[in-house]
Amino acid sequence: MKHTIITGLMVIGLTQGCSDINQLFPQSDRPSASIEEAVKANDVEFVEQWLSAGGDPDYVDAQGQSLLYLATGPKGGFDVMDMLLDAGANPDVGLVSGNYTPLMNASSWVNLTAVERLLEAGADPTLENSSGQTALETVGNAGGAEQEVMRRLEVAIEEAR
Repeated sequence: MKHTIITGLMVIGLTQGCSDINQLFPQSDRPSASIEEAVKANDVEFVEQWLSAGGDPDYVDAQGQSLLYLATGPKGGFDVMDMLLDAGANPDVGLVSGNYTPLMNASSWVNLTAVERLLEAGADPTLENSSGQTALETVGNAGGAEQEVMRRLEVAIEEAR
């Protein structure tokens, strides 16, 4: 019932011209304090309702971080990332937070599942950040697990050529 009311408030706010869903209702009434927190918590139900109410899957927060970027970080989750991509999120949306794309973020956290899903969704492995690095060059260290991420990115770069 609470989520139905929240969804209704989101729809009313969107149809009344409110562009920031985060301001549509008091934080105490939300399952998550903001869409950004919902993404970081992998709160599938909240994100699904937010998207159903007209939320933009390419939304970028005040720090310049897209929801997809947040979903590919250490506090994000595959379910929300997948939902955002299914809702039409651009896998290369914005060069944010140090000029990293979501693919660079996923590779820096050595998240093979996220890297593969982003590549399947059309993420460009040849994009460079402000330091001239591609996702391949941003792969973090994870006691050997990074080798599989690097191999997958190398294949994707070859396919992109």
